[in-house]
Amino acid sequence: SMLEFHKYLGVSFFGVVVCHMLLWWKVYSEQGTFPHDIYHIPSYYYGDDFTVPLAYVTTILGLILMVGFGYVSVRRWNYDLFYLAHYFSMAIFLMMLWHATMSWYYITAGLSLWAIDRTIRWFRAVSYTANIQFLNVAGNDNIVNLGYVVSKPGIFGSTNGPLKHAMGQYMYINIPSIDPLAWHPFTISSAPSDPVTTHHIKAINKGTKDSNEWTDKLLALAGSLKSSVFHGE
Repeated sequence: SMLEFHKYLGVSFFGVVVCHMLLWWKVYSEQGTFPHDIYHIPSYYYGDDFTVPLAYVTTILGLILMVGFGYVSVRRWNYDLFYLAHYFSMAIFLMMLWHATMSWYYITAGLSLWAIDRTIRWFRAVSYTANIQFLNVAGNDNIVNLGYVVSKPGIFGSTNGPLKHAMGQYMYINIPSIDPLAWHPFTISSAPSDPVTTHHIKAINKGTKDSNEWTDKLLALAGSLKSSVFHGE
């Protein structure tokens, strides 16, 4: 899957960075400037090039924030922390451009694709409207059944219908009454031919009182509603 591919690329990237760093430490050692030149400015080898220690610090922080916070236990504990920590990649790319000016050859294409994807997602987030059809509690009182149709702008006016998707895809969901800034991915449980797009979302702690989990707040919201069926609202 693309998620596994993303993980392999991330690990490979940090592996190459660490190898690059260790090889330069070997050079420092051969020159008799190790470990002085790792963090000292000016260094014996590079003079006043402060981007060298900046690269070390950025790499260490990247390993902590993006690799350490990427573990399943962290994602389960606080998804927002895991998600926001990944934005540290922007600092890594800026550091690369500063540290090695020719690096734009290698990162511009990937960053351009990322920017296009984020632009499309932003446009859909501000222009599409989800009209909730039902929100209720199912399963062993720990599953939220969410169904909606999507209102999409068009040349001849807006259209309403299920979200166009393929089996196995997921959707980022935002519910402002829970958290206006939090977007969480959930697998689409309906078939592409169904008239309503649905998600079956499991609460992590089964609605434990005072739980800070987004899914528990959603379960509490669904359980507090007087009606579980809506009509375009």
